[in-house]
Formats: sequence, C-alpha cells, structure tokens
Amino acid sequence: MSISMRRATAKALVAAAMAAVAVTGTAGSASAAHTYPDKLVKGEYLGFGEFIQRPTYSGDGYFRLIMQSDGNLVLYYLKNSGAVKVCWASNTQNAGGSYVTYQQDGNFVMYPQWSTRAVWHSNTYLGAGTTVDINKFGVLYVGTTQISSQAACTSNF
Repeated sequence: MSISMRRATAKALVAAAMAAVAVTGTAGSASAAHTYPDKLVKGEYLGFGEFIQRPTYSGDGYFRLIMQSDGNLVLYYLKNSGAVKVCWASNTQNAGGSYVTYQQDGNFVMYPQWSTRAVWHSNTYLGAGTTVDINKFGVLYVGTTQISSQAACTSNF
C-alpha cells in the first residue's frame, strides 16, 4: 500500500472514530471550556467534540448539544436503549465553524478557529437570560429565547 493510501485510510479512520464519539459519548465529557455539564454561561464555549447535556424528564435517556467535528452544532435525544434522534441542528456542517460561544452580549455565535467572521448565530443579541441550556423536554434555549421545539425532539420517538 502506498504512503498516500495509508494516509488517506488513517484520516478516514480518525474521522469515523470522531463521529462515533460525538454520537455515543464513549469518550470525552463536558469540557473545561465551561463550568457546568448542563449549561453554558456567558463567556463560555464548546469546541469540537464538546457538549452540554441533561437527563430527560422521563429518565429514559438524555439530551446532548454537541459541537461536531464537521462544524455542525446538533441537539440529540439519546435514549438509554441506544436509539438516537436529531432534535435540532445549526446546519453548518463543512461551513468552517470550529467553536460556538455564548457571548457577553447574549448572542450564541459559531466562529472559525482563526476568524471573527460568524458562521452561524442565534440572533439573540441583547436578549434576556444568562445561560444556554436544554430543558428537561429537550428544548434548547439561548437566554430566555427558545431555539428548538419540544415536538421536534420528542414526537414519534
């Protein structure tokens, strides 16, 4: 096997492993980039593979908001049975975003690593509230602004 083929194979294996970790959570945890496992406060961020999560109301699993290595910010419903549902996504895969931060001005913004050009934002500039969190029904909030819907997360699942 040529060196370029070995490198391509190695890159593909690393990418697959990172995707598996993002969904299953078999490695990693809530990051040191934030203080609490279930929310972000202003000034905190999520980088690749980092997440916040909280248990479901029914106790059958948990909701996880994760910054994926493809640049997509995704809210998952992960059941204890192993079933997985996407509840919401920023739809920013391959757009260059590398981290999402809850800014002091109340906006939740995704940026590339070496740029101040936003890839995505929650449009919550000067909004009320102090945290980015997920309620016990799987609804994502930035401050007091609802970003996702409960129906999208829990219907037919």
